[in-house]
Amino acid sequence: MSPAKPYELARLAHLYLRLGNKELAHNCLDLSIETGPHIRPLYYTRLLTLEGIWEGLRFIEKSRYIPLIRAGFRYRQDLFIIAAKRSRAFRVMATYGLLNDLPLLTEFFNLLRKP
Repeated sequence: MSPAKPYELARLAHLYLRLGNKELAHNCLDLSIETGPHIRPLYYTRLLTLEGIWEGLRFIEKSRYIPLIRAGFRYRQDLFIIAAKRSRAFRVMATYGLLNDLPLLTEFFNLLRKP
């Protein structure tokens, strides 16, 4: 597979996650981000994959995903909030990613409280 295929790599990462192979999901997610870091339509797919591998990541690895979490929140708040309301793991991941940006964190929790 050509390394310059961020869409395919993001889908492959999500597929590996669904199949239970978190290590391959993590590798494909990283490759997708490296080959196309600012492709907005991929933010949400990547965040869903990240949610699935989040618990097993080390602190240093989690820190690398902060830009993705913030970009995903800014780009598609509607999908971000839906996922956060659905999943405690997503809320934990989102809080971690937005923690050092108080205005974004406040906005996140305000939107989370809305019905």
